[in-house]
Amino acid sequence: MRSKMFLALLILALASACSASSQTTPAEIFPSIAPSPESAPNRLATVAPLAPAEISGRLVENPDIVALHMLDELNGWSLAVSAVLRTNDGGATWRDVSPQGKTGFGYGVSTAFLSAAQAWVLLPDAVDPLGSGILYRSEDGGGTWTPIQVPFGSADLSFPDEQNGWAMVGLGVGAGNMGVAIYRTTDGGATWEQVYTNDPTLPNAAEGLPLAGLKNDLTPLDARTAWISGVIYAPETFYFFKTSDGGHSWVEQPLPLPPGTQSAEISIDAGPIFLSAQDGVLPVRFSGETSKTAFYVTRDGGQSWQFQASMPGAGAVDFVSPSEGVFWTGEQFFVTSDGGASWTSVRSDVLFGEAFAGMDFVDARSGWVWTYDLSGHYGLYKTSDGGQTWQPSMK
Repeated sequence: MRSKMFLALLILALASACSASSQTTPAEIFPSIAPSPESAPNRLATVAPLAPAEISGRLVENPDIVALHMLDELNGWSLAVSAVLRTNDGGATWRDVSPQGKTGFGYGVSTAFLSAAQAWVLLPDAVDPLGSGILYRSEDGGGTWTPIQVPFGSADLSFPDEQNGWAMVGLGVGAGNMGVAIYRTTDGGATWEQVYTNDPTLPNAAEGLPLAGLKNDLTPLDARTAWISGVIYAPETFYFFKTSDGGHSWVEQPLPLPPGTQSAEISIDAGPIFLSAQDGVLPVRFSGETSKTAFYVTRDGGQSWQFQASMPGAGAVDFVSPSEGVFWTGEQFFVTSDGGASWTSVRSDVLFGEAFAGMDFVDARSGWVWTYDLSGHYGLYKTSDGGQTWQPSMK
């Protein structure tokens, strides 16, 4: 799931020509689909039933949403500046299901939303925001929360299932270097074990994950397999490392360099999007005189990756099946029905521009975009036709 958070995304580059540039409708590209029951651990670990899930909580009008995770066309979670929220009507209304007495959330808070029932919210300690925090766990859709003291306050938090969780904790950045500590839980977050650190000033530091480079994202596939991705400020150099032993050791996983990207700086802003235990897509950004996004695919659970194609621009990517995905370039949407090998532009009736902050699709037709503009206004829009038309989602 990707819970992954990684929250507000401002698009810097714009799209130009692509390998399939004719404008058409998504209905001509995609079949009518529903979310697959084999959805991936980090994309949709548990597919909620397509029926309204009962929610108790205060109704919040026009919430200031900074992150969104929809489970299906009706049910979903969001993180707002002031609350943790749930919807059961496709985002038209939102109810406050925050841990009792907690009001300050926003970009400094980490979340993992696994299903309509299972969720985790990590709040840093105000006195020691890096070294400690409270992890709140709910098993009833936010009706009640269990507080758990944890040895980290801010982390990239992911749960591929109800019991197994991962946390990557940043230990400081300087001169292009970044130390991290990796924690694991096998009991739903009740207890955590530090399984790895690359900080040479700490005991038991290891060298498998280089200190050089910024670590943008940790993406687990299951309890033993995960990837850490990021950027190292050297041309033609990928930062992409894999563990197969629950985070105790990490090895670099090579990727082929696409044509026309020599001397480019390479950044993997978010890790692989897995749509099943075997099928995944990895977007990679190449920056030079111009920016482009390359798409890699795996069909063997991430043991190997093959380059598919590149698109001009650098933006947000979401896949809903091994073949179907959406790419926002900063000016318009593109869709693919062949796993990213070719892309077709979609004429949209809303120009989100720099207000675009993120998107989440649950199938090839149904998706949401949340926005934030320079005037401080938050918005949420929904499409039911693959991005052609958008309507404000909130009543």
